[in-house]
Amino acid sequence: MKAELTPMITNYLRTLVCWAKDKPPSSNYHLVIEHLGPIVLGIKPSELLNVSLYDQRIWEEFKTLFSQQEQLRLREIRQINGRQQVIFYHRATLDTVLREKHHQEFLRTFNYPEIYSLNCYLNHVLGKIKSKAFPHEIGIFLGYPLKDVLGFMKQIPLTYVGTHGWRIYGDMQVSGEIYEKYQQARTSRVISDI
Repeated sequence: MKAELTPMITNYLRTLVCWAKDKPPSSNYHLVIEHLGPIVLGIKPSELLNVSLYDQRIWEEFKTLFSQQEQLRLREIRQINGRQQVIFYHRATLDTVLREKHHQEFLRTFNYPEIYSLNCYLNHVLGKIKSKAFPHEIGIFLGYPLKDVLGFMKQIPLTYVGTHGWRIYGDMQVSGEIYEKYQQARTSRVISDI
């Protein structure tokens, strides 16, 4: 499925692209925006990135600019070697993914709250990251198919079949289709103008 660019989203993406073009190439914000295209379009629920803190002023500008859209949010997690680890997310898309019954059942096996709320689940996964116990279940938050998360965690006996953005287990078709949607959003006409 190809991403639909509404005029509002197109203008917002152009604003992000123009902003990035005005920054030093070493800041790599053009790459950040490319990775965030699927989130801005509401296709991918979230993205976990390490952003350069080379210039704190530029990072502060970007945080403000990114959060101008109602559905887009970010949470700073921790600083590592001059970089800020951040989860960027589309609220409605992430909420839809996390509300899926099979995702909630899976996440509850890792002590996620019985009563769902987007903020509680985000707080839980980010708390695990901060404690340096990397939560592999974050794949659900990132929009990876449950079968691939389970296969990676060796919770079900699926054969590793390849990597396309993440490690894919079992049937490649479903995972491949999801990956292609994300890639199409990353390379949309507006974003590729960077």
